Amino acid sequence: MVMVMLISVGSAFAQKPSKKMLRLFDEAKNLYNQKEYEAAASVLCDCLVFDSTFIDARLLLADAYYASDEVLLSAQTNFNSAVMDSSFHRLYFNAGRQYLQVGCYDEATEAFSRFISSNPRNKKTAAVADSLLKAARVAQSFVENAYPVENLYHDTLINTDDDEYVNSLTADRKNLYFTRRHYKEGVLNEDVFVASRNDADDKQFASVSDVSQFFSADKNEAAVSLSPDGNIMFLTVCGSGDSYGSCDIYYSKKIGDNKWSAIKNLGENVNSAFWDSQPCMSSDSRVLFFASTRPDGYGKSDIWYSILNDDGVFLPAKNCGELINTDADELAPYIHYDGQTLYFSSDRYGGLGNLDLYMVDIQSNDTAVNLGFPINDHENQMNLVIE
Repeated sequence: MVMVMLISVGSAFAQKPSKKMLRLFDEAKNLYNQKEYEAAASVLCDCLVFDSTFIDARLLLADAYYASDEVLLSAQTNFNSAVMDSSFHRLYFNAGRQYLQVGCYDEATEAFSRFISSNPRNKKTAAVADSLLKAARVAQSFVENAYPVENLYHDTLINTDDDEYVNSLTADRKNLYFTRRHYKEGVLNEDVFVASRNDADDKQFASVSDVSQFFSADKNEAAVSLSPDGNIMFLTVCGSGDSYGSCDIYYSKKIGDNKWSAIKNLGENVNSAFWDSQPCMSSDSRVLFFASTRPDGYGKSDIWYSILNDDGVFLPAKNCGELINTDADELAPYIHYDGQTLYFSSDRYGGLGNLDLYMVDIQSNDTAVNLGFPINDHENQMNLVIE
């Protein structure tokens, strides 16, 4: 998440403010304090008609735009305010971070360059700006080397106004299991759904049903992964009485057409007292990859793995190492059928925005590669599945 660093300033006018300007400004402040951000922005625009250099109004306008999710307008306002008055060069920094947030990498480069050239006294902030400047240039290089991507699936049964994410496709490509975050009886909940189609090449799925009905009625179930034969489902369950931490990895066995057994915890060799989630089983059914915030890793969330031995027991989990994990978040592992190409999500330095998708050959010493634009952009890219 990109945070905007706000600053406090005193009043500054190019000319003595009129009573009407001050009245409009006070009205806008009251609206802003009442969280009427769009109305506040409208009044501030009227106020600036009288004097566009009224810096207090410009600063509040940038904040009102940002609070109403008009991030680009906020960035432009901050940038233009810094151009108008060089004593507010810190606004270049604010604008740069906001331009990054909306994927305007050239504009972010210009903003950070201007901030750095203004010789800020705070060396720590200058170092952050230099790092973000390099990130903006890297992101722009991805955009300039874009490749074509086509959306073949415009399926409103699956994609709704709710959040749908972390999915798994059966080997015959006829059933897509996914997580939906939605309200159930007034409570926001995560549940597992399956979308089915008659033919693997159909562009539309024929039906969607709730799989979580077989597990529980009051817990969060999410992040589904199927065994290669489609008979075992690995999933994350949060808030269960038999869990080791906040969220654990469980499994369920198929007992009929889209019917599943009661869930069972995978045990302490896989799960910990921390967050364990987003499982993915390898094509030979011997290695389970997953994400975890347990200690002794490299960052906030790391990718770990557990090997299933010949006795059907998962061995103590191990960290996937520094070629995959960083001091940032690594999430949503997906191991390709070749058994060596691992895809995952990360918000590490050098991406296009928040979470980007990466790939790495786990049998080599090569570093992970960003999948580039437009698969990745300034938004979150969480999960990738290969047919």
